[in-house]
Amino acid sequence: MDTQPSNLVTPAGIQEVEHVVPSSPPPGTLSAPTAPQAWQPTQPISIRAEHEAAAHSPQQLPPSQLPDPLSHYQTGSRVLEQQNNKKQSKNVAKRTRRRGGCMLGCLGTLVLLLLLVGASWIFVARPYLHNIVQRQLDQAMANAVDSVPTLPAQLPPPGPLTVTDAELNSLLARNLVSSSPVQNAQAHIASGAIHLTFDAYGQACAMSVTPVLEQNGHLVAKNVTVEGIMGLVMSPEEITATMNRHLAAAQSRINHPIKKFQIRDTTIDVQLD
Repeated sequence: MDTQPSNLVTPAGIQEVEHVVPSSPPPGTLSAPTAPQAWQPTQPISIRAEHEAAAHSPQQLPPSQLPDPLSHYQTGSRVLEQQNNKKQSKNVAKRTRRRGGCMLGCLGTLVLLLLLVGASWIFVARPYLHNIVQRQLDQAMANAVDSVPTLPAQLPPPGPLTVTDAELNSLLARNLVSSSPVQNAQAHIASGAIHLTFDAYGQACAMSVTPVLEQNGHLVAKNVTVEGIMGLVMSPEEITATMNRHLAAAQSRINHPIKKFQIRDTTIDVQLD
C-alpha cells in the first residue's frame, strides 16, 4: 500500500514535507519504475570542455624526467663542432688538391722545358756548334799535316825519332788560332796514350787517344774519350774519324811506312821504314 505524506506544521509556521520511504514489494512481484523526483537538482557535465582543458594544459613531468639543459647545450655544441670539422676537412682537401694540381703543373712545365731545350740542342745548337768545332779541328790538323816535310832531304835520318810533351805542346800552340773555341791546350804522354786538356767555350775539357800501329804500317787513333762540354758538341766517334783522316794524310806526305811506334812516359818513339 502507498502511504500518503501527512502535513505537519512547525513552530515557525513553515510547512514541511515529510518523506516516507515506500515499502519493498513482496518477493516475486515487479515494481514499476519510479519517476524522478522533480525537486532534485541536476547539473550538466561538459565532457568536451574537460578534454579540451586537458589537451591545452601543459603536462607536468617529475624533476627526474626533465631534460638537462647542460646536456642539451653539449649536444648542440658537438653538432656544431662536427659541422665545422666537416667544413674544415673539405677546405683542407680542396687546398691539398689545389696544391697537388699546382705541383703537377710545375713539374709538367719543367719536363716540357727540358724537352724543348734538348730538342733545340739536338736540332739547332749542337749542329751549329759541331760545325764550328769541326772546322776548327780540321783547320788545326791540316796545318799540322802541311808542316810535315815531303822531300827526302828534309826527312829525319834513319833510326828512331823521339817526340816529347814539349814538342807536342809547341805544335798545338802554333796550330790553334786565337779565334778557335779550343784554347789553352796541353798534351801529356803517359800510360800508353796521349792525354789532352783544353778549354772549350770557356769550359774545362779533356780528351785522350791511344795511337796504334797496324800491320800495314798505318798509324790510327783508337779508344778516344771526351770529357766536358766538348762531349756535347762532338762524340768520340766523330773525333776518331777526323783524326784518322788527317793521320792518313800525314803519312801520305811522308811516303814511308812506319816501322815502329812506341809510347813511353812523356815521350813517343817513332821509326820509319
